[in-house]
Amino acid sequence: MIPHPLSDPTHAPVLNTHPMQTRSKFYIFQHQIHPSLLLSHSEPTNVKQALKDKNWQAAMQQEYDALISQRTWGLVPLPPARKAFGCK
Repeated sequence: MIPHPLSDPTHAPVLNTHPMQTRSKFYIFQHQIHPSLLLSHSEPTNVKQALKDKNWQAAMQQEYDALISQRTWGLVPLPPARKAFGCK
């Protein structure tokens, strides 16, 4: 394995003279997120769970209000002998 030029003082760094500017040339790297942090907040897996959370209730209400105000969706009765199907 070749050591990284910045971690090995005996290794002479290779200079990149290409004119393209990248984040790595300015030593800007994306931080890694520890997996335990991802588990601290989870999304509800069904409507029953979402309705228990006031933030999710507000988000659902905003989405519903936007659909109604833009007239892109409407609530209508189900025709006779038809079954509704679920969606997310």
